[in-house]
Amino acid sequence: MMELQKLLFPSDIEEEERKLYYDSKDKLEYGSAGGEIFLQEGQKITFDTYLNSFSTGKWKKYTTVTEVSLEMILQGEFRIVLYHKFLRQGICHTCKIAEQVIKAEKKECRSVSFGTLKKEGIFYLSCESLHDTGVLYEGAYVTKEMERRKVHLGLNICTFKREAYVERNMNVLRKAFLENPESQLYGNVSVYISDNGQTLPKHLGEIQGIHIVKNKNVGGVGGFTRGILEAKDQVTHIVMMDDDAVILPASIERTYVLLTLLKDRYLDYTVGGALMRLDTPWIQYESGAQWNSGNILALRHNWDMRDKMMVLKNEIENESVEYTGWWYTCIPVKMIESEKLPLPIFIHRDDIEYGLRTGVGFLLLNGICVWHEAFENKMPGTLEYYDIRNLAIVNAIHDEKYGKRQFKQILTKWVSGNIARYRYQYVDLNLRGAIDFCRGIDWLKEQDGQLLHQKIGALNYKAKPRESFVGVWGLEEKDLYPDQSERLQQEKAMSPQRKIWQILTMNGYFLPAKRGKALVVTPYDNVYRLYRVEKIVFMDQNGNGVAVKRSLRQFFACYRKLFQTLRYIDCHYEEAKRQYQKRYGELIEEDFWNHYLEMDQQKLHSSR
Repeated sequence: MMELQKLLFPSDIEEEERKLYYDSKDKLEYGSAGGEIFLQEGQKITFDTYLNSFSTGKWKKYTTVTEVSLEMILQGEFRIVLYHKFLRQGICHTCKIAEQVIKAEKKECRSVSFGTLKKEGIFYLSCESLHDTGVLYEGAYVTKEMERRKVHLGLNICTFKREAYVERNMNVLRKAFLENPESQLYGNVSVYISDNGQTLPKHLGEIQGIHIVKNKNVGGVGGFTRGILEAKDQVTHIVMMDDDAVILPASIERTYVLLTLLKDRYLDYTVGGALMRLDTPWIQYESGAQWNSGNILALRHNWDMRDKMMVLKNEIENESVEYTGWWYTCIPVKMIESEKLPLPIFIHRDDIEYGLRTGVGFLLLNGICVWHEAFENKMPGTLEYYDIRNLAIVNAIHDEKYGKRQFKQILTKWVSGNIARYRYQYVDLNLRGAIDFCRGIDWLKEQDGQLLHQKIGALNYKAKPRESFVGVWGLEEKDLYPDQSERLQQEKAMSPQRKIWQILTMNGYFLPAKRGKALVVTPYDNVYRLYRVEKIVFMDQNGNGVAVKRSLRQFFACYRKLFQTLRYIDCHYEEAKRQYQKRYGELIEEDFWNHYLEMDQQKLHSSR
């Protein structure tokens, strides 16, 4: 039999996170070595979960698989029941497919058939111990041996001075399949790491299947593009992956198996991975997204995947996916050859633009995911520049109807938000981004991305560690941990009349400031909470903070600079848009990137 999807039995996780894997009303015991599960007499476990259910509808639609069985390695006496569950018109339907009592006096492999795949929903099983202590060692959804496509995955990772994260992930991959001959991925996966900081230890590049290149620091897109150039002639698919994401090897295994069995009509599809929050691992932050001309819509946003209804809703393809984030995006090399390379826009919106260009279709599957720190808890920093500039570039290429009026609206909104938060230096970053777009495509082509980033960084705030704020503006250590629950309570309690008043008074700018301690908040806290506050410390999830203070002089200065920039946009936006529309192809050619990454110089030097 051919293994399609392993059942995952992790033991060293918290109880709430365990609900992503399996569910039981009983307190179960777990083995220390292989993660096996012990069931006492009468104890029952079910697998209709985010990571262990089987997406029968999607496997039927996208692959050549027609039938599925369950294989279990176990010992003891069990009642195994197989189910099909699906949503129809918002109502959950559960159908029993098969039931079998299995007696295994020793560790044995047993099989039960689900039969023919269904066109919607999930397959799953329940397992109940009928006598004494039973042990579940392993399990998998399997099918009969069949013809498979040749697939070789290239895991494309860009990193900048994050040695600990990279080593952690490489050790996980080594154990799972790079150095594991028993894995079906053994010899079918290679890792390509672009070391933008040129600081990774040498021994990582000596590991079987791992290739490291020292790369010029031209941002995430420069690193990912270098990885594409290194890998595209050696692999069939390239998986863009964040260096600091927590990888689940099973996600890569499922991606690989899925690709080997795809129907012809779906060979050009991108396989995307959901983003799960690292701080609350059961929350799905995003599973696919829509660009929406810059008003980004994260699909299936903040869904609690412990909820069985969310697992079923996640199976339904009722929304158009326009791109998937490069924390985990698997692109066929065929599409890269067709659509060429990403744009050299350093960081942020690079995955969006490339997804809009290469994404003829997207396949997202429960259980294909990574865990990452929540974005709203990070200080935006230089992204305040790139998000504005790159938004305009992406829309110039992909949205004919998006013009200077819409751009001025979003710039004004962005700038006003930063003024309301007293982040006046971010205003300068926003305006610089708008002006640099208006300088046109030749300006971008001439830039050294690394030098430009250094200039942009000089406009940014210099964050300080949490402990350095003790005693500043009356703050004590206990004050330096933002209280999210208090924020949510205040937002719920605020009346519409109060919001109108705060808007009319520019959130209290024209009223006397409140005295006392500074307010410590997260980077994207609601502006209404800052009403009449004089001093603010923005504290991110890593314990780094930025202190700002209200200034009426800066308020007027920022709006004056905004109005000057709006006039500049009136004069130059349309011409810049026309240039990017007509000539962006100059920036995605391999010759351009070889020069931009100085690979042509490296080749010349090596030939000498």
